[in-house]
Amino acid sequence: MEAARAAGQAIDPASAVTGEQVRVDPEAAQAAAYAYLSRTGTVGLSADRTQLTVTVNGSYTTKFLSVVGIGSMSVNGHGSALRQALPRHRRLTPPRA
Repeated sequence: MEAARAAGQAIDPASAVTGEQVRVDPEAAQAAAYAYLSRTGTVGLSADRTQLTVTVNGSYTTKFLSVVGIGSMSVNGHGSALRQALPRHRRLTPPRA
């Protein structure tokens, strides 16, 4: 989940300046997720650039189970981050006197 969240922070600054449209920069998002990951994983970006998915597969070296012959276990992780719409700014009007 943290790798997907890190990738979700990689927005396209040109489209975010106005605050009305935030799009993920796919290259920056993938780089951010891979930088976060310490193991081999995959990063996917939805076609509309609103959802990032990260999958991690690896191996965990056991500490106590090695006593009974289990020296390692496969581990899998999966996380997604979905871009939420930004609230629109409303113009404030002073109360009537």
